[in-house]
Amino acid sequence: MSVTRRLTQIEHEQESRLRNVISETAVRRAELNALRQRDMDMKTYIADLEFQRVVLEDKYHKLQRSLCEKQREVDELQTGGEDAIRELVLEYDFQVKQMKINGDNHQHQMQHDIQTQIEHILQEKVGRFQQERTQAQEALLEVETELRELDTKYRSEVLKLNEEQGERLEGTKQHVGAKRALIETEIREVGAEMEKIRAEIAAEEKMLEEQQQVNRSVGVSLMEAIQKDREQSQETQALAEELRLQELALSEKRQKIETMLEYVAHTQMDTARIHERLTAEETNRRRLHNRLQELKGNIRVFCRARPLLSQDTSEVSDMAFPDDFDDCNQEIILRDAPQSVLGATAAARELSFRFDQVFDPLTTNAEIFEEISQLVQSALDGYNVCVFAYGQTGSGKTYTMSARGDGMIPRATQQLFASSDVLRAKGWEYAFRGLFLEIYNEAIHDLLIQTDKAKYEIRHDQGKTEVTGLSSVALTSATMVNEIFERANKNRSVAATKANERSSRSHSVFVITIHGSNSKTGERCEGTLNLIDLAGSERLNQSQATGDRLKETQAINKSLSCLGDVIAALGSRAENPNRHIPYRNSKLTYLLQNSLGGESKTLMFVNISPAKAHFNETINSLRFATKVNSTRLARKKG
Repeated sequence: MSVTRRLTQIEHEQESRLRNVISETAVRRAELNALRQRDMDMKTYIADLEFQRVVLEDKYHKLQRSLCEKQREVDELQTGGEDAIRELVLEYDFQVKQMKINGDNHQHQMQHDIQTQIEHILQEKVGRFQQERTQAQEALLEVETELRELDTKYRSEVLKLNEEQGERLEGTKQHVGAKRALIETEIREVGAEMEKIRAEIAAEEKMLEEQQQVNRSVGVSLMEAIQKDREQSQETQALAEELRLQELALSEKRQKIETMLEYVAHTQMDTARIHERLTAEETNRRRLHNRLQELKGNIRVFCRARPLLSQDTSEVSDMAFPDDFDDCNQEIILRDAPQSVLGATAAARELSFRFDQVFDPLTTNAEIFEEISQLVQSALDGYNVCVFAYGQTGSGKTYTMSARGDGMIPRATQQLFASSDVLRAKGWEYAFRGLFLEIYNEAIHDLLIQTDKAKYEIRHDQGKTEVTGLSSVALTSATMVNEIFERANKNRSVAATKANERSSRSHSVFVITIHGSNSKTGERCEGTLNLIDLAGSERLNQSQATGDRLKETQAINKSLSCLGDVIAALGSRAENPNRHIPYRNSKLTYLLQNSLGGESKTLMFVNISPAKAHFNETINSLRFATKVNSTRLARKKG
């Protein structure tokens, strides 16, 4: 299903990328169309400006022609006014002269007529000369009067003509002045309008120049946009080709997906069947694992020799270790140097002991735990397991069991949590609780309490062991176990002995109760893992203990002897099922009652020192371990 989601995600990403490319192409085309439209608008605007410029120039030329015509009219008016004045003056002079000529002619004619009459009268009537003279005088007076009247009339006409001519001249001057003022006003207005037109033309020319510059910039932008559009078109074509190839690849992938989905469906069905089988096989594994442990022996003994330490002052014992660590029945050989007794030389002793595993001084805790881990798994599977270290003081028991981060106890707790995490996938859920106690002088002490003066009682009920009043801690992680274990070790009873400066004077018992349940199968299991660091075994003549130390040593040796008796009695039950098992002879054996018999698994470490000074104690420890190793528990049938 993860492959399908991944391919679907890839398909969605490709479709999203294509949509983005198409959208960007559309945006670029829209920008190009906008630039083209803007270019067309600019060309139209430039054409309009050019047309307005032509119209303004035509208007300017018309105004110039109108101004010239007005100027000509002004000039014509000026010239016409002067001509009219000259004509009026000439006409006036002509009329005056004409009137003078007419008056003179009339006067001469009358004089001539009078003279003729006079002569006629003188010729015809001399007598009436006087009368006629009078008449002539009267006539002359009349003529003079008429002449005066004519002269007055002439003068009046001349005056009237002068007045009329003056009025006409004044009117002409006023008309010409008004016309000139009007024309000058029009000229000023035309000049102002021409200046305005010139300013408009200059502004339009500037705007036209700016627009041409903008147009050139737009042209460059348009060319860039066209080039970009070409590049975008090429990129779009490339993307389209890539999309086509990707669609082709996607089609192939879809076919593969369909095939893979079918395969996944079959695989899921197979996986479901495998899970069902694994669930069933887990139960079968538990059964076979337990069978394997029973075949190896429900009671097993491992021998471990520690390396020689810097504080060891004696020589190294002659020990021979097995070469093949895969052999399930290994032998350790100890050789004692020949001794001289009363002048006679005794032969060297060679003692051999066989155990399930023998580890030389170079073996690490990690290598040893590979064997222990199978018993830890048995505890998870619901069995009671007991692992304890036995040996003389200073033989390496505490290092084997409790070395920080490396001992059997830290490694066992790490495996419990790691294995429970693995089994969670198969439906198993586990809960762990821990007890930390010591048995000192046959008294139980809670190691989680610094000053413990309470009395505790051991009770057994239907295969379960309980120590009343003892602190029980829920264990949630290996780190938490290590922290609690460190705190418990600080409260353990230790003292100096002849054999060791810091000897453990009590049995340290770490009990982990395990409760498991399977939500898929409904199975439940309850197991117990007992991890025990026994007090050091010492012979009284070797430890040289006195007082309280003597009492401690006696209590330790008694409980260890009782442990051997219980294991021996358990082994004899195969022949005598009704034989009594002396669990109550010591607090240690009574506490471990449900973890030593029946289907429980027991592993004893016999820790030995390589120092020659400890040779006899080593022999005693190996003999005790051999006694335990010879025990075989009776197995339930079925």
